[in-house]
Amino acid sequence: MFIIPCKYIEGKSLIRECVESIKTHHPEELIVVVDSNSADLSYFEYLNQVSNVVICDKKNPNYIIGALWKAYEMYPNEHHYVLIHDTIIIKKPLDKFLQDEMTYSFLYFDEHPPNIENQAILDRFILPNYIVPQNTPLNGVWGTAAIFKNSIVKKFISLNLHNSYLPNNKIECQMSERALGVLLAIEGIDFVTNCVEQKNCLVHWGNMFDDGFEYIKKTITIRD
Repeated sequence: MFIIPCKYIEGKSLIRECVESIKTHHPEELIVVVDSNSADLSYFEYLNQVSNVVICDKKNPNYIIGALWKAYEMYPNEHHYVLIHDTIIIKKPLDKFLQDEMTYSFLYFDEHPPNIENQAILDRFILPNYIVPQNTPLNGVWGTAAIFKNSIVKKFISLNLHNSYLPNNKIECQMSERALGVLLAIEGIDFVTNCVEQKNCLVHWGNMFDDGFEYIKKTITIRD
């Protein structure tokens, strides 16, 4: 299954191109589009004409990771959940990352320990079920875009993360990338080695603008 959170704004969301790229390389996969409280729902008309596309019209306010929880609620028995953005184009098949039981990031990054305010956000997302590292450099999952396997999502749900790990604004959305990195690391998942593009996005940030990645093309847009 592919999951696409969509905050549709004409000219800024590439939902049509995103869906068509998935259909090109994975024509049989179910695609769940989770609307992120869009004011303009005209894009539903297009989606309703595409096979194997399901619209989750639940006005998701919790950014990318919120879409994962809502899609899992609808389809808890999928083998994999490919969580991407509506501004990501899939350039080639991802089959070799879908068939095993590993969870993969698309890109990762590393950074210095979070400040007090951001550490508090991490604590709110993850406690009490996980011990959050303090004053420690972090590896994050870029954009919380990842290929999750059922077992890890099921584990997170069982620990009630779908009710605590819920970013509500841009800063919290950025911290959700760090939180996912912490969660996967604690679970023993090496998302740096198990990375689709095998790249640190901070080192290779220019590839965002020159279509320099092998499997995905990302368009940077500014939205609320």
